[in-house]
Amino acid sequence: MSPVQTLSLLAKMSEQSVRNALHKDSSIPRAKGKHTKQIEVPLKDARDWLRTREGFTWYEAPSSPDDISVPVAKDGSFFNAACKREKGYAVGRKGEETYYENFTKALEALRAMPGPYWRRPSVKTGLHGIVRGVGWTAKTPKELGLEI
Repeated sequence: MSPVQTLSLLAKMSEQSVRNALHKDSSIPRAKGKHTKQIEVPLKDARDWLRTREGFTWYEAPSSPDDISVPVAKDGSFFNAACKREKGYAVGRKGEETYYENFTKALEALRAMPGPYWRRPSVKTGLHGIVRGVGWTAKTPKELGLEI
């Protein structure tokens, strides 16, 4: 399978759409020789490009057995203990939220969703708004506010 075919499957795009998108990016190397339109995509560049795609959800594996994988939003915020409201953790799309009293149960629900959605406090206003996870990142219990 070619790199473009692989990227098209991961990005949920047609191969031609991937070629068009990559062709516009002059930082992506082109193959030498008679097939000068062929695109070579280094792994790091492919990963960075995929992270910008709307339909792609990336995953960062925990480096320690104590780390916990949590969803992260486009703005860099991630699901953590500060997301808890009076009723519990709000998980789900707007108008379809389910509340979980327990962090672990809420995280299980987020993992079961095709695209994770949760409410978290805004950095600017402190009001809870819904965000969509664009990836998963590994955090320590302390970073998640779970350690006392």
